[in-house]
Amino acid sequence: MLALNLHSSELKIMARCGVLVPLLWSMIFIVHAFPTFLASTYSYNTLDDESNSDYIWSPLLATGPAPAPTPLSGAIKGGYWPSWKAEALPPSTIPTCFSHLFYAFLGLDMSSYQLGVTQHDDQWMKSFTDTLHAKQLPAKTFLSIGGEWYNAIEYESLSGQPRLLLAAGVYFAPSFFLSDVYREYPTDAISKYVDFLNVMCFDYHGKWNTSVTAEHALLYDKSTNISTSYGISSWIEAGVPAEKLVMGLPLYGRTWQLLDPEVHGIGAPAVGVGPGEDGFMPYIDIIDFNSANAAPEVYDDGTVSTYSYSGTSWIGYDGVKSIREKVKFANDQGLAGYFIWSLGYDNNWNLSTEEYKVHSYNRNGLCAVGFMDDPYPVRSAFSVLNQVLDEYQKNLDPAEADKLLKIQRELDETKIILHKTIDSVLARGEKLDSLVEKSSDLSAASQV
Repeated sequence: MLALNLHSSELKIMARCGVLVPLLWSMIFIVHAFPTFLASTYSYNTLDDESNSDYIWSPLLATGPAPAPTPLSGAIKGGYWPSWKAEALPPSTIPTCFSHLFYAFLGLDMSSYQLGVTQHDDQWMKSFTDTLHAKQLPAKTFLSIGGEWYNAIEYESLSGQPRLLLAAGVYFAPSFFLSDVYREYPTDAISKYVDFLNVMCFDYHGKWNTSVTAEHALLYDKSTNISTSYGISSWIEAGVPAEKLVMGLPLYGRTWQLLDPEVHGIGAPAVGVGPGEDGFMPYIDIIDFNSANAAPEVYDDGTVSTYSYSGTSWIGYDGVKSIREKVKFANDQGLAGYFIWSLGYDNNWNLSTEEYKVHSYNRNGLCAVGFMDDPYPVRSAFSVLNQVLDEYQKNLDPAEADKLLKIQRELDETKIILHKTIDSVLARGEKLDSLVEKSSDLSAASQV
């Protein structure tokens, strides 16, 4: 599966620049003017010291993760838009937290190399690009297709147009070691010609193995190589740069029917698929199922995954905590970013957007900005920012912060005083020769 990014006006491929990068833990900035880009990018709390109001909640215009501790230029937060759900999920409903969005999908006739564009696609492709590029924070839009497009990319570049971006959706590892027919990706060619890879880090387990429960997108597995951490590391070991890898995050779960409702952990005996469509359940339906059945939700730290159960029904999926830990993993590994499959499966965009908030404290034009985890108490956040401003203002003058600079400044001040004293004496009419003579007498007396 390949993807090419689209220009809004003529559906041509054109690179855009300027994206925002995901935050993985708390951090604080000091700025001398309120960072207006935050107002249109993230949900944030702000406190102005010049007002008498209490903590002010600024309504978010677009929710999303905040910048990373070590920002990578062009970091990706992508999502696939299922065009077959266009009526229920029009492009106008997609929040602006995404940097890259993929139109899914168009087929490719491998004999004629012609795209199979239906009347539905013809209508919604233009709406997809026009709508998303018109937003306050426009995303790069891609057309997801099949086939080989490198020649087209080179032609577009030679024609004087901006070079097309090429992405590919790939298996979670560079070799199909779980397949009956062993195959490998040409990693050297991929590294050379592909701009980035969307690594499909999900569907490790499902309806094809119903004997035991399993997490279909677990980050770690100590007993096998079937895990996201193994897949990502194997791509890097095969020679594909980490900065070309985009980690996939599923917004759906896989379900099983338990053999014994009292045995309900990961790896519990099962006898078939559970609720949902053939063992598949979108996150939004999982939330409804958990609520309707008072199902316990369990986070498993060892695998970085979530599951819930009720009676003989068992669902393995990613919740808010496992998504956050996976995003942190992507950042720690220096990956290009992450993408979700797919838009429309989320519960009110909770997994896609509810990650971090920005708090700002403006004190007479000097603003402290803190990026905090969502549950972090607002008042505690402002207390921290207040202390940061106090410490910063104490050391605002470099001479106060550096002892050597402080001594040098005192010497400079003494020199100025001496110069002023001499000027004052000369202004009273005393001759310079007389002053030099007095200075010599004092010097000789001090040595006696």
